[in-house]
Amino acid sequence: MWNVTDRFTKQQISRTLAVGALAALLASASVAVLVGGQEAGGEEGHPQGADPGVIDAARTMLASTPVPESQREALADGVVTYVEYEAAVFSTIACIEAAGLKILEQPHPDPSGKVLEYSFAAGMDLAEAERSSAIHRECYVEHLAAINILWSAQNTPSQEIFAEARRSLVECLSEALPGAITPGAQVPDWVWGSEAFLPCLEDIQKEYGLPGFGG
Repeated sequence: MWNVTDRFTKQQISRTLAVGALAALLASASVAVLVGGQEAGGEEGHPQGADPGVIDAARTMLASTPVPESQREALADGVVTYVEYEAAVFSTIACIEAAGLKILEQPHPDPSGKVLEYSFAAGMDLAEAERSSAIHRECYVEHLAAINILWSAQNTPSQEIFAEARRSLVECLSEALPGAITPGAQVPDWVWGSEAFLPCLEDIQKEYGLPGFGG
């Protein structure tokens, strides 16, 4: 039996994405979505630490594209809360199960704590896999896709956060490798391949909630 576990992690929604790109996102059959709360205190309508331009781009796309009625209330104020997001995820699960697909793993956070993953049985052959994928796609688009686009945008860190994470990584490497990095100078190439790199990188990824951060 084939099992399907997909990921939908931190969609990097560009400020210049066309509305047509949203249609593609709405049609994507992903089964892992962002989780986690947001701190208050950012720009008006923008969670602290998030990229306002990315959020505004997502809102603009959603405003110009038909959204299923089941998701309109959550999107009405331009902000998706964790409660709204979570409800959309479990509505998707209920839809999949009602259509006869077996859920192998209920939604659960991945090690980063920011991705909620689940898996379902795709079937014994290609025909069954295509049928399962079509069912999941329909449920995902109906209950979650639009909400997940905005939720993902809200969780896309600003360039300032990425810059701060890089500075912290360099500080960690400087402490682990005394004398290897000259303040204000470029980090030597060999440092990125040193034994100290991965432990520092993992610490920074966890500290800043950036599972895909590579330095």
